[in-house]
Amino acid sequence: MGLEGSAKCLKFLLFTFNFVFFIMGIALIALGAFVKSAYGSVFTITNNALTSAPVIVIIIGCIIFLIAFFGCFGAIRESYCMITAFSVFMGIILIMEIVAGILGYVYRGDVQKVLGQSFEKALDHYAMNNATPSARAFDFLQKTVRCCGSYNYTDWFDAHFAGNDSVPKSCCRIEKDRCGIDVGKSKNISAVIYTKGCVDKLSQDVTNNLGIIGGVAIAIACVQIIGIVFACCLMRSIRSGYEQV
Repeated sequence: MGLEGSAKCLKFLLFTFNFVFFIMGIALIALGAFVKSAYGSVFTITNNALTSAPVIVIIIGCIIFLIAFFGCFGAIRESYCMITAFSVFMGIILIMEIVAGILGYVYRGDVQKVLGQSFEKALDHYAMNNATPSARAFDFLQKTVRCCGSYNYTDWFDAHFAGNDSVPKSCCRIEKDRCGIDVGKSKNISAVIYTKGCVDKLSQDVTNNLGIIGGVAIAIACVQIIGIVFACCLMRSIRSGYEQV
């Protein structure tokens, strides 16, 4: 028996919601792939200590993609069981996202610690051999993020890179041969090289975008809650239809 009136409206609202959520799943997959590609140098330097982060985002995107498809199909077919399953899975994902957000905030300092330790280790290895994948990744990171060293450009001095006052040319604002050699003797170092450490610069970039990240997270949570409400209302309408029959 087909739904009529407001129940039919709920059916199409739920379908529309799931279509939007379907797109959001694709967006998360694309975001995870972008982060893994754009910040591949960070993962190389950390010896894959943080590689799981974008992979988890991709997995969540795939799960949302499948659940949204499930919800769309259930709404069109007016399947009580499929919509119930959709609501349960959506609720579980919402809880997981909240827990992940709380854990990410609580352990944010540990991420900085892992980055710092990994960068310092990579920096020491760079001073001995600048042709390794880790060294090339460090160069790419410094040029892209516009930073120098782990916590400070003087980290390179401590690592005795090409002497006690030199940094790699990837630290230079205008990169050219030997631009970082004996830069510690320069009277205006900040005009020649980036002086902020990569750990602090990455942390600052994240902090500067916390408003955007938080806003997107809240928007996604609200959309999920609305979807669960629509699904519960539609379930009730479908069940009432069954009882009338």
